[in-house]
Amino acid sequence: KQGRLGMIVPSGIYTDKGTTDLRELFLGACDWQWLFGFENREKVFDIDSRFKFCPLIVQKGGETQAIRAAFMHRNVDDWEQAERHVLAYPRARVEEFSPYSKAILEIRSEQDLRVLQKIYANGVLLGDQSERGWGIKYAREFDMTNDSKLFPPRPKWEEQGYQPDEYGHWLKGPWRDYDGPKHILDRERGMVLSRDGQQAMPVDEIEDVALPLYEGRMIGQFDFSEKGWVSGKGRSAVWRDIPFEGKVIEPQYLMARMIALENGMLSGWKSPVLNIGSATNSRTVVTSLIREFPCNHALNPITFESVDRVFLAPAIMNSFLFDYDVRQRLGGLNLSFFILDESVFPRPQSLPALESSVLALAACYDGAATVWLKNFEFLRAKQWRKNWAVSPHERLRQRVLADALVSYLYGVDWKDLKYVLRDSDRAVEQYREGHFDPK
Repeated sequence: KQGRLGMIVPSGIYTDKGTTDLRELFLGACDWQWLFGFENREKVFDIDSRFKFCPLIVQKGGETQAIRAAFMHRNVDDWEQAERHVLAYPRARVEEFSPYSKAILEIRSEQDLRVLQKIYANGVLLGDQSERGWGIKYAREFDMTNDSKLFPPRPKWEEQGYQPDEYGHWLKGPWRDYDGPKHILDRERGMVLSRDGQQAMPVDEIEDVALPLYEGRMIGQFDFSEKGWVSGKGRSAVWRDIPFEGKVIEPQYLMARMIALENGMLSGWKSPVLNIGSATNSRTVVTSLIREFPCNHALNPITFESVDRVFLAPAIMNSFLFDYDVRQRLGGLNLSFFILDESVFPRPQSLPALESSVLALAACYDGAATVWLKNFEFLRAKQWRKNWAVSPHERLRQRVLADALVSYLYGVDWKDLKYVLRDSDRAVEQYREGHFDPK
């Protein structure tokens, strides 16, 4: 009793799900006195410069009321004058911001605390499965090593005569244009019907329909096809940037549709979230909007019980405020489900203007025609393709609109948003020199 433990440990001690029990012990049966976080940008240790670590001091017995905490320091000399840099992190804030995992957010000022409290007061945890939640569904669909037999390389499919249609399917044979000019896909009945009514075929029997396997580098913020595969494998593979003026899906691998469905692919529209992220990247959360296509392990596909909510999710997750929330709790380099679970979305509600921006930014290709048709109210003024945000000017305009609307939903005013965006327009060299936090 009253003994003290002092140790230098990785930042996972205060962020990771696997250390939840240890945090509960430190908070409930000890006095957690110090938590002083460092980023390895100055190469204190000969490891990845993005890696974070912290000295912690815990006294056995009693319980924690508040932790003296500091985060994202780079100079180890700061530890010698720790009292000048710390902020009291009350135990009540741990339970407010991380009720499931008891993770500690990297809050660095009283203003950070005020903004986060406002966001959480006007929102709901993404993992909340009650009636007031978003009804989120996660998946980890296909592993590049263990499931490789399910998705041969694209050249092998091309050798067999497979070619892409305008919707992203790869087809051959008489059903080459199914769900197109000659055929209709009846999802409710599970049939493909010819438009003249002369032919019908169960979807389960279609063996010559392949789908692109999505990899992490194919996704950008509001970009369903940021890069296309050209040649090569692994780290030596060559990829090209695909402009918005001519979006196509160019995968490295393809998978038979029925095999994808049988092996765990989420059906319908979804938001794939890049699961490799860092609180020191320019943006921590990267997602877009894709159709019923399989994803590899570098992406966390997300769907919702209410189908329409998937068309709002990219605007929220790609917003500066959601990114600000997530980067406070991300200590490592993996954006795991448990981190998203305790991040906060605004309370669910319908907002057609926000959905319009998402479609303009992330559904600007022929494959999204059915979604545009469903949302016909956006098309009354002009031809549907003219709603696409393909120029840099229009994409910036729509992104600003989306961020403003999301900020409104979070209940954050201009003063708070200005604080979140502080120092975000500096030269890259200034971030490298450590004068400002990267965002």
